[in-house]
Amino acid sequence: MRPGLGEAVPEGLGHEGRRWRLDAPPFSTCGPNPALGDLVAGADLPTGPALPPMGPAARAPQAVRAGGLVSGGKNDPLYMLHPYHTKVPHQAIAQLIERHTQPGQVVLDPFCGSGMTGVAARLTGRRAILVDLSPAATFIAAGYLNPLPPETLRQAGRAWLEAARPELARLYRTPDDEPGQWTELEYTVWSDRFRCPHCRTAFLFWDVAVGGGPGERRVRRTVRCPGCGRALTKQALERVWGPDGLAVQEPVERCLPGRPQRLRPVTPSDRAWLAALAETPPADWYPTDPLPEGLSANQPQRSHGLTRIDQFYTPRNLRALARLWAALNDFPDPLARGLAFHWTAVARNASRMNRWPRRRGPLSGTLYLPSLAYEIHVGRALARHLRKGMAASAFLHQQAPGDPQEALRIGTQSATRLAGVPDASVDYVFTDPPFGDNLMYSELNLLWEAWLGVRTDPSQEAVVDPVGGRDLERYQALMTAAFQEAARVLKPGRAMTVVFHHARAEVWQAVQEALRAARLDLEEVQALDKRQGSFKQLTSAGAVRYDLVLTFRKGASPARAWKPASLPEPSRFSAGSARANSPLAPAGPDPEGWARAFLARLRDHQEKGDHPQAPAGELDPAWLYTQYVAARIREGLPVELDAARFYQVVREARGAAAPEEGPDEARKRALPRPARPTPFPPERDGSQHS
Repeated sequence: MRPGLGEAVPEGLGHEGRRWRLDAPPFSTCGPNPALGDLVAGADLPTGPALPPMGPAARAPQAVRAGGLVSGGKNDPLYMLHPYHTKVPHQAIAQLIERHTQPGQVVLDPFCGSGMTGVAARLTGRRAILVDLSPAATFIAAGYLNPLPPETLRQAGRAWLEAARPELARLYRTPDDEPGQWTELEYTVWSDRFRCPHCRTAFLFWDVAVGGGPGERRVRRTVRCPGCGRALTKQALERVWGPDGLAVQEPVERCLPGRPQRLRPVTPSDRAWLAALAETPPADWYPTDPLPEGLSANQPQRSHGLTRIDQFYTPRNLRALARLWAALNDFPDPLARGLAFHWTAVARNASRMNRWPRRRGPLSGTLYLPSLAYEIHVGRALARHLRKGMAASAFLHQQAPGDPQEALRIGTQSATRLAGVPDASVDYVFTDPPFGDNLMYSELNLLWEAWLGVRTDPSQEAVVDPVGGRDLERYQALMTAAFQEAARVLKPGRAMTVVFHHARAEVWQAVQEALRAARLDLEEVQALDKRQGSFKQLTSAGAVRYDLVLTFRKGASPARAWKPASLPEPSRFSAGSARANSPLAPAGPDPEGWARAFLARLRDHQEKGDHPQAPAGELDPAWLYTQYVAARIREGLPVELDAARFYQVVREARGAAAPEEGPDEARKRALPRPARPTPFPPERDGSQHS
């Protein structure tokens, strides 16, 4: 019997004795990698004296810049090659790696996710140790960093698709426009069925909610019941449930190949074929793992009644995925692993989470099931992705020649236990750790890990999950252990960069305490502009759009603790404990008073020309909250205001204009004026340290 997610599962354990071929030692392992230390031991790297502070002039560590901007785009083809719930663009990481290291030196990421730190390290000629608790994450990272050569991928991909071709042609067969002719679908749209709460009329959401012609379709905010004519919001509708306990979804539209797109209603023969597929299970193996209780997993259970992994797929796409997965068994390990990377890249889009319209894909960071969903042609999607993979592989092999297995190590293990990595052996640490309760990785990765036959160990997952009983205190303890372990392996004088942001002050305080326990010197605070907000960043109440980039440096003396000059003792944390001569000293002991004084002084510093500027057009509350958190950290003070409350303070500041002032004048008076920055503060452009 498979262990439940609430149980402690040994790292890298395959359940029911079944684990896919994930190990490729010493490069990567589905479990703790004993070769992590070998990479460090084999490197002829200088231990050297401590690095000087950044910039041409030496500065005290506590003289922190709070407004530098590190930028990196999310639309890069390499970045987009494989989906993951959150990523820092590799271009932004590369900027930091080049500033803090020299070629050949070792970079560590103890929360590596999909491996963007490894990509940046490989493109800049550095070595990298990557660690993550999730087997899905390390599998994706290994696929990114050691892709099949382009020609090998082309030949193997063609053979793979040809092996599954008869089944795929059968599954996606549909009547063409010409009588008696058949073709293959591009995609099918599925719709939820709802019921009017007043007259009890049942109807497809598609029939009442979709308006506009082809290419201009949109979903109406309110719908009109075809039975009684009442205007209703979607929230007022009642879902129709089937005898299997699942929400009823039906196919409504199909797209036939050709230009322009040929959109046609689903035919009776299509419906009969799909009904027949639903009556019998696929012949090939597929996972039936139960969904756990959790913040993310509860959503599809509540909305559509899902209880198992296989229910995330339509009967047709489940068969297609299972056939292609089974066909991988005909390939030897290196080829099978390289091809499976592309299978996992399309698997989420092949699920019922793929949203209509405009092929937006699944909602990032969630297991959300939409009421209007795309059912893609898995074979065609995979063929397109293999072509993208060949281009990405050619780019990596051209830009980063050499064997990645000699310069990279990947381990599936906890960041709190870097066994085998010696003390003071790593040149730079970059990491983007879990942001508290923002993402439940062990739940989100179930759709990959169920097929791979492995499971993330939730007992070591650093998240805040009240449903699973994982509270903030536990999160702080795990983050503390991880940061202390990173500090242990970091060389004296070297830097550690942590990317983090959260809308809740208590989560920030937990991270501040965890970082303080690592006993490093705070050196710099910057903002990361990822150029696209995630769904949660764009729509959640109290959302924050910019991540903070916190850089610390390990003192030459191991006993030296991180304690900027203004940092009070933990028991004396209060808003009124900042230095009296600080330009951002609080006006009083209350947190909101500090924030109001901060906003007022922000404009004063702008007028004097010594304020780190926001990007042009970004004087919105999200940017200001980032600046507020940066200022609190710079001053050695705990973050005391949640983003939502801070935004209220901003609104109050903007509304405090004199009666004769209009909204534009009030905004100018309350806030600093925009200016476009360079990617780094001017005195540091081009600086690089070894």
